[in-house]
Amino acid sequence: MNPPTVRFYVLPAGSGLENRLELACKLAEKAQQERLKTLILCADEHMAAQLDHALWHYRADSFLTHCRPDDPLQAEAAAVLAVPPERVARADVLINLSLENTPDLPRGCSRVLEIVSPQPDVLHSTRARYRAYRERGLEPQTHTLDS
Repeated sequence: MNPPTVRFYVLPAGSGLENRLELACKLAEKAQQERLKTLILCADEHMAAQLDHALWHYRADSFLTHCRPDDPLQAEAAAVLAVPPERVARADVLINLSLENTPDLPRGCSRVLEIVSPQPDVLHSTRARYRAYRERGLEPQTHTLDS
């Protein structure tokens, strides 16, 4: 199996949690359209609840199937929302919103998507993960998004 593609999406100055969640919804929708199973790793329960709400209300013409790891419908859901130390055994895509410094990739993961905003805690953890990916021999790509 090929190593995963790692992409860091850097949001513009002034971006915050709402912007990170909106981009996570967009990326999850794209993965669902490609029929890829997605793990979205949230920083905490509060963020998971906010993301759950955002996914339900993302777009009127779109439905992003999602659940938590302990949900009986996990096998059918396109996206699973987890909070460390929760994990799922297998996923095609990892959207990482957590503040963990060391990435833990699910089996079968072909894409890792990191969403960076200018808050100090987010910058610290994403920089640490960037270094950790490089230490694993992966070459992260950086995409700076316009406002």
